[in-house]
This record gives sequence, structure tokens and C-alpha cells, in this order.
Amino acid sequence: MKYFALVALLQCTEGINLHHRAELSNQQKLFKIIEDGDGFSGWHAGLSGFPGTVNENGNYMQPYARALPEVFGGDAALDGQIPLDQFTKNLIANFAVEGIDKDAKDAAKIPENTGKFYLTKAKGRALAAETLCTHFSKCGKDGEAYLDDKYSAAFDYYDVNKDGRIDAIGMAAQLMRFLCQPLGWLDIQ
Repeated sequence: MKYFALVALLQCTEGINLHHRAELSNQQKLFKIIEDGDGFSGWHAGLSGFPGTVNENGNYMQPYARALPEVFGGDAALDGQIPLDQFTKNLIANFAVEGIDKDAKDAAKIPENTGKFYLTKAKGRALAAETLCTHFSKCGKDGEAYLDDKYSAAFDYYDVNKDGRIDAIGMAAQLMRFLCQPLGWLDIQ
């Protein structure tokens, strides 16, 4: 009987350890989102509302709340306003990475957001999958097959600096139109 109680206690302890490991892996996932090989590379859309790590032990990361550029705010249906670019508004709100100013000479400087938005190759593929599904009904495997065939070459064509990102406001809509050109006209605004 003592043996069974000991085994039960060990299994219970292992269950707690597994739960703790699961929590650590979630924390590690967060750090994989905000860090890359060179350190922090920018604010991803999913990090909006991040409370920051400002405390008595130091300041590693500033709090972050995504602010869309003023031109993408409001309602274009109101009289006297210019039409609103819903595609770029969605892109910035849900897919883009906001740039940071970091000083290579000053490693202690806390990076701050710049208000400039970029589309990485991976986030661009997610945007392209959504665009194909909503505009051309190429969802799931059909859309993935199309992207497997055409996406890399299209993104590389627009990534002229070869740094793995393009300007979200200036180039992303052109990338999507170029990618979807064989399917027909892509009316995004």
C-alpha cells in the first residue's frame, strides 16, 4: 500500500512539473515572437497591449499599444472624408510588424516603436492566404498550393533590399496585386 501511495505522489508531482513546463513553453513562445537571432526586431500585431517589463529590477521592454496612423482612423462613410483604405488598415492592425529604433552602439538603450510598419515574409504569406480566400475563394489546400507555387518569388521580387521585409503601407498592396494577377483583378482599397 505504501508503494502505491509513493507512486501516486510521484505521478502527481510529475503532473505539476508538466504543467510548469507548459507554462514555461508559453513564455518561451512569447520571447520567440519578440526576439530573433539579433535580439528584438519589432512589435508584432499580437503584442498590442503588452504591459511591458518596467519594474524595480530594471526596464527590459516598454509597454506597447499599437496605434494606427491617423489616415487609417475614423469612418470613410462620413461626408467630406477621403475614402479609407480598409486593406492597409487591416494589414497594419493584424499582420504588420512595427519597427523599433535601436542603437547598435548602446545595448542598454530600450528600443522604442517608430510608427513605421513592415510586412515580413511569414506574415505576408498569412496575409496572402487571407486575400486569396476572401477575394478568389482559394481557401485551405487550394490556396496553400497556389502560395507554394508563387508566393516566394513574388515576395522576393518586392524585397529589393533582401532583408526579409517590405514596407507595409507602400508595397504590400502592390505585392498582393502582383501575386493575384494570374487570377484576375484584385480590387483592394
